Amino acid sequence: MTNVVLSKERSIRHTYLLIALLCSTAGAVDLLAFFRIGHLFVANLTGNTVLFAYHLVQQQWASALQCLGIILAFFAGVVTHRSLKRWIQIDSVFLRPSTISLIIECCVLCLLAFLSIDGQLRTILLLLLAWTMGLQNDAFQKIGPISLNTTFLTGDIAKLGGLLVTTADNAEQKRQRREQIGALLTAWSAYVTGAILSAVGNHLIEMKALLISGILTALVLVTELSTAKSSN
Repeated sequence: MTNVVLSKERSIRHTYLLIALLCSTAGAVDLLAFFRIGHLFVANLTGNTVLFAYHLVQQQWASALQCLGIILAFFAGVVTHRSLKRWIQIDSVFLRPSTISLIIECCVLCLLAFLSIDGQLRTILLLLLAWTMGLQNDAFQKIGPISLNTTFLTGDIAKLGGLLVTTADNAEQKRQRREQIGALLTAWSAYVTGAILSAVGNHLIEMKALLISGILTALVLVTELSTAKSSN
């Protein structure tokens, strides 16, 4: 979570930039996982839950276990980041739980880009990707003044719909409402952009398209560290 104190204008620009990079990362990972690896999402788990139920009814045990494994891997990513927050007490930007989660995510994405996807390795890749998405989502539940999910959009779209019909009583509430709407629209458009980039990458360089997500994660890390440094 970003805790850097900036001017309001600079702070909201920084917030939008982080949202754009993080949601682009998730969109890129989700598309590649579905179309290149295993026809399952690793960030959007509602569909995997439905497929888990379907495969159970059809007695397709291997497919059901794969869906359940992805859900549990995402859950494990959330637990991993929460554990890092509990264990790490050092006041250093380089040792923030969110920074460590970003480093882990970046390394995993870049390493997986150079692996083959034959046989059972497909399932391992899906589990690792779901785990990194859980890490990211928990690490950035709140970015600046904005609370949202950066790896799936259902809740964000629901918030956006509510905000669009909510009235504001004063100038400060109007500003906050405008910023939240802008952030949620940024999240949606960035997710689409990341998916488009990954689709092009999937066509041109296959699994190495995961490097797109790795680079986006690295940009988040650089942005966080440079902002923290400039505030000191």
